[in-house]
Amino acid sequence: MSSREQIGRFEVNLDRLLGSGGFGQVFRAVDQTASPPLYVAAKRGRVADLRREAQILELVAGHPAIIELHGFVEDPRPGGRAFLFLEICSGGELFDRLIDSGCLSERAARPFARNIAEALRHCLSRGIAHRDVKLENVMLSAEDPRAPKRIVFAVPLAPDGSVEPVLLYDGVGSKSWMAPELFFASAGYHAPPVDCWAYGVLVFSLLSGFFPFDEAKASDWRFARLAQSVANGVGPCDAIFRMYNRSCPFSPAAREFCDALLTIDATARATIEQCLNHTWLTPPPSTATARGAYLDDDVVYRTAERALAAGEEEGLVAPPPPDGAPRLMRQTARVLCAPP
Repeated sequence: MSSREQIGRFEVNLDRLLGSGGFGQVFRAVDQTASPPLYVAAKRGRVADLRREAQILELVAGHPAIIELHGFVEDPRPGGRAFLFLEICSGGELFDRLIDSGCLSERAARPFARNIAEALRHCLSRGIAHRDVKLENVMLSAEDPRAPKRIVFAVPLAPDGSVEPVLLYDGVGSKSWMAPELFFASAGYHAPPVDCWAYGVLVFSLLSGFFPFDEAKASDWRFARLAQSVANGVGPCDAIFRMYNRSCPFSPAAREFCDALLTIDATARATIEQCLNHTWLTPPPSTATARGAYLDDDVVYRTAERALAAGEEEGLVAPPPPDGAPRLMRQTARVLCAPP
């Protein structure tokens, strides 16, 4: 027998769990006042958390790459929970798309990169920083799998209408995506560069098929080597691929784009506005449409995967994958250790 609960105008199907985590649980629901009935995602969790999320979603509403808020209902009973009703994205996560593909060509990755950057710019224009940018927080629409939807988990960038960005001191985020300054959060940091770093990790991962490092701090040997290489004048992308004795297969524009975002010094890191004006996101028509004009065909990236494999003829040993989520570890191992 199905378990359904009427929450305001929404009927929540408690047998259809779509996901769960520290944020609460997400169920399938239907808005019974819509014609035809509209299926939505019902997120159940702590009242204060969901009320704050609803307020943020209202602030950033109106952008096609921002998930739409359909309603917020609070249980008035003591100890009661709340429900947040959101646009349902049936196309899965962008992370799953990467797992399925291994990596994306530059042509395939560019629409995702641009849409996400535009969503981040929109949030910043409303005084909101995301602070948890990652592939798992980009949902896809089944109708248009190239149109990402953002899950907004954010904090006000400038509360009380202040025009100056505030310093933050809490090191929040997912460790593989956290900017270097977050590991010294007690010294204070600004949120927009943190989003830009995570966005750079996201774009690099889409193009390469693997994550550049486990954590952006000295205890991670990959990041330590990256920092040393950058100090010696090597760009981040070249430095990462050199760890595996390989050359970076990205086009010059893509390499420059990722290098600007994966800049260790937060004050020198590219801004979202600079990203949106970069030639990689706005290529001339000839390079955007002519096959092979950039190194952005899937065949190039299949070649890059083979190049990343540790070749026996060179006596190389494939490095261990970074710690973290099992799917991340499997994906990294698959790319770095695939047979040539």
